[in-house]
Amino acid sequence: MVTKFEHDRVENEVQKTALCVAQSGQELKHLALEVEKVQQDLSRLDAMLGETRALERKESELLQNTEEEDALIPDDMDLDSNVLVEPEAEWKALLHRISK
Repeated sequence: MVTKFEHDRVENEVQKTALCVAQSGQELKHLALEVEKVQQDLSRLDAMLGETRALERKESELLQNTEEEDALIPDDMDLDSNVLVEPEAEWKALLHRISK
């Protein structure tokens, strides 16, 4: 037969265990909410990374196009006026201005 003291002690332990289980359940709910927030943050970061990579690809394409276009411009082209300058004519004009 179980004594009143033993019964009370076991009941007390059961109550303590139930309280620990309840607290653990609350902590698990809190952690689950935190995990959900982190997953949402990761989704947003993943989307931002995708946008960044798309922008980097676009930038790379633009740079490549610019380099290809620059390669088409002759070395002796005056970029400010878009007029092809003949070096010899340029020197002659400069010498003519200096000699005046």
